[in-house]
Amino acid sequence: MTIKSVYHMQEDMGPFSGEKFYTKHKHLKESDIIFVISSKKLAGEYMPYLEGKFKVDTVRNGAYQKGNRTFKYEADLSEIIRPSKPVGLSTLRDQKGRKKFADRFMGSAKPELTGNEIQEFEALIYKYADQARGYSEEEDRLPFDLMGITESDTERSQEILARVGQGKFKRAVAKVWGVNKLACAVTLIEIPQIIIASHIVPWRECVGEDSSMRWDGANGLLLCSHIDRLFDQYYLSFARVDKKECVICYSKTIPQSAMSQLGLVKNLPLVPNCMKSDDRERFFSYMSRHYEKFLELESARS
Repeated sequence: MTIKSVYHMQEDMGPFSGEKFYTKHKHLKESDIIFVISSKKLAGEYMPYLEGKFKVDTVRNGAYQKGNRTFKYEADLSEIIRPSKPVGLSTLRDQKGRKKFADRFMGSAKPELTGNEIQEFEALIYKYADQARGYSEEEDRLPFDLMGITESDTERSQEILARVGQGKFKRAVAKVWGVNKLACAVTLIEIPQIIIASHIVPWRECVGEDSSMRWDGANGLLLCSHIDRLFDQYYLSFARVDKKECVICYSKTIPQSAMSQLGLVKNLPLVPNCMKSDDRERFFSYMSRHYEKFLELESARS
């Protein structure tokens, strides 16, 4: 599986359907992830747009007529995320340079995307997809403000990208866990403004072939901001005790007085019994990875 961009020329092929993509060259394979870039001629020049992010399900060989062009390959697509309308890329194009952008993204080649390119496209898609559905970054800004300032420009850029998709990820976590109310899994507090969808495998580690883990609801927990901070820094984790549940574990460096003040309860079970079986197995796999890192750091703290 590779992550690529593809170009749909609307002037010749008509509006992008979101269900199929046509090409003259076999650059695509089943399970590839593609970002579809289209263009529309305005005032004598082609303006670039980002249609969304899709998965290639099947690729067929034949003769397919689209507009005034004939293509050799037809790919069936399934939507990963698609804004209600294409996202303009004029600003990004101007930042990269018009010729460089056109050579890279608006030709017949299907380039494999770099990590930075993937992040740029995802940030735009999820930002505008959330706005189209009536969500904004404001609803999730308070929890992140409580998390403090990151220590470097690299960390800060990763944090900004994570913020953009927080609303989307929060809904994905709630859906996978089968909950109707946003409540902290540890304290059971139900104040949406301080509930964060916390990544089990951190955002910064979900790169390349693992980038889809960033939006996988099974890779998340709903936590209060202060609990999220402890979880993110591996001061608490969950150990699997049987096929159905995990139990909470705390760092021995957290004083008992702080435990009480923060509402931390010992031996708290975490039971994902509303998850589908495949979601549950992915959740346990993610949590096992988190717990191993917790034990590693806890050993170093002693």
